[in-house]
Amino acid sequence: MTRARKLAKPARIVHHVAGRMRIKVMGVAGEAEFFAAVQQVIGGLVGVESVRVNPTSSSIVIDYRPADTVFHFRLQQHPELSSLLSLEGEDALLAAIDESVTAS
Repeated sequence: MTRARKLAKPARIVHHVAGRMRIKVMGVAGEAEFFAAVQQVIGGLVGVESVRVNPTSSSIVIDYRPADTVFHFRLQQHPELSSLLSLEGEDALLAAIDESVTAS
């Protein structure tokens, strides 16, 4: 595990349907600068239509092109974003399963 990955804040996908994802970040409530950085990185990804962050509730809502069936994988593998967020846990796996079922 890289040093940047160790410093990344743990985050979970708490809701995901094609075209919309909500992420909860742990341990950064109220840190507006952190969320502004995350918003800037995610907003620059191809296919992202909007990114809303709420530092008070530690949440991020992303609207993206619904046809992008691997969006969450691109989030997890983006080098700049992975230095900020560590998308882990079964929620990310469930999102992948949900997308594959929805795409069928």
